[in-house]
Amino acid sequence: MGIKERREREKSYVKTTIMNIVRNIVATQGWSGVTIRKIAEEIEYSPPIIYEHFESKEAILTELKREGYSKLLKIYEKIFKSETDPVEAMISIGIEAYDFAIVQLGYSKALLGLDGIPATDDSTIQEWNDMTALLGEVVSKAIGLQPHQNFDLHQAVILYRCMLRGILSIYILGRAQDDKETVHRLIRSGLKNLVDGWKVQLQGQGF
Repeated sequence: MGIKERREREKSYVKTTIMNIVRNIVATQGWSGVTIRKIAEEIEYSPPIIYEHFESKEAILTELKREGYSKLLKIYEKIFKSETDPVEAMISIGIEAYDFAIVQLGYSKALLGLDGIPATDDSTIQEWNDMTALLGEVVSKAIGLQPHQNFDLHQAVILYRCMLRGILSIYILGRAQDDKETVHRLIRSGLKNLVDGWKVQLQGQGF
C-alpha cells in the first residue's frame, strides 16, 4: 500500500470514527450534547483534526442525515423489490422504519428532527426527494393505481410519511410504552386502513 492510499485509508477511518461517536452522543444526549470539543475528546484527537473532516457542527449533522437516508433507502428498496404483495411491502416498510428508528436512535433523531435537530434543510433535499420517489412507487403499487385514474399520489406519500413520523416520534420520545409486537400491529392496522381508504377513492373511476 502506497503513502497516498494509506493516508486515504486513515482519513476514512477517522471520519467513520467521528460519525460513530456523533451517533452515540445524539442517541444518548441529543443534538445539544454534540460539540467539536467533545468529539475530539472522545476520539482522542485535537479539535483541528475534526475540522479537517467537517467544517462545522452543521456539516456533521448533514452527514449524519445523509447516512441515515442512505441506510433506510437501501432497506426500503430491498423490501419493495423482494415482497410480492404490494400492500405487504408498504406495511413492511413501515414496520422496518420503526425497528430501524428504535435501534439507530442517532440516525432516527436526526431524520425526525428530535432533541433540537432541524428536521429538514436544503442540504439533504436530494435524499428527501429520492425517498419520496421510492415511496411514491410503493403507494402506487399498493393501491393498484392506473395512469388514467385521478389520484393525488404526492399527498398520499405525505400522509404515509406523516403517519410513520408520528408513530416513531411518540415511541422514541417515550410518550407511549408498548412492546415491539404491539407497535407492529399498530403500524399494520394504520397503514392497512390508509390503503383501504385510498382504494375506495379509486372505486368508480374504472380500471
